[in-house]
Parts: sequence; structure tokens; C-alpha cells
Amino acid sequence: MKKHLIAAILTTLAANVAWAQGKADNPGPEHAALAKMAGEYTTTMRFRPTADGPAQESTGSAKFTSVLDGRFLLEESGGEQFSRHFKARKLYGYNNDAKRYESAWVYTGSTAIMTLHGSSNDGGKTIEFNASVAQGNDKTMDFHITMKRIDDDSFTVALAMKTPGGTAGPALETTYTRKK
Repeated sequence: MKKHLIAAILTTLAANVAWAQGKADNPGPEHAALAKMAGEYTTTMRFRPTADGPAQESTGSAKFTSVLDGRFLLEESGGEQFSRHFKARKLYGYNNDAKRYESAWVYTGSTAIMTLHGSSNDGGKTIEFNASVAQGNDKTMDFHITMKRIDDDSFTVALAMKTPGGTAGPALETTYTRKK
């Protein structure tokens, strides 16, 4: 009798763990909101080397695709910046288990991978990310990144470098406008 009770408890526990894990693995409303961003965009990038410095403007394009059954949003982008052509790939998602947004960015100007994690207080309209890139000597370069939806056809991504002294560092803002 004791063996059957233990087996029943273990079976119930395993079923509950499998159910909970299955729920965490399925796309939810945060994923649906990201998937709505799928499409092709023109981009305008404004780089400021200092907070009060003049902006250097450049343009490009981006394509967003919902991938892996709606779990992630893939950005493939490119353009000109600092008189050089670049390509970039960014993967965005929402981790149901950790209850946070996550992202990884790479581009042709570096061999490093920038990792991001963040949250939203307005249902995903504005996502605040903390980001870092590994540097030599076990150091990181840290950034604050804000993704803000303006409407269904445009949004901005603002990247600001965090300086060790707490002053504003270089900043880059990209405006995405859906192609019609």
C-alpha cells in the first residue's frame, strides 16, 4: 500500500511539473506583441558621442521575422554608420519562466555578443533593458537600452552607454518606420 501511495504522489508531481513546464514553453501575450512587429522597416540612426554633442545621422533598413513558432523575433538589419557599411542580427524574446524580456545582438563591427535582459511596466509598449558586452580583463561594457513603440508602424530603440562615473556616455537612437 505504501509503495502505491508513493508511486501515486510521484506520478502526480511529475505531471504537475510537466504541465508547468509546458505552460512556460508556450508563447503568450508578450510573444504576440513582439510578433506584431514583424515586417520591413527603414531606419534612421542618430549617434551622439557625448550627451550635449551634435548627432551624426545615418540610414538603413531592417527586416523583422517571427521565428520558432512565435517564440522569438529576429531582426536582420544593415546600413551605413561612420562611413562604413554594417550588418546586424538581433534576437528578441520573452522568457516566461524568468518573467523578463531577453535579447542577443551581434553585428559586423565586433566579434562580441551583447546580451540584454529587461522588463516592461506598460504591457510591452516600452521595454527597458540592461545590456552588457564582455571586454578584456574580465570587464564589461554596460548599456541601458529602451525599446519604445510609437504606434503599430514605428518604434525607437535608444542605447546609452553607462560610464563608471555615472555621467552620460555615447548614445545611439534608431527610429524604425514600417515600409508601406
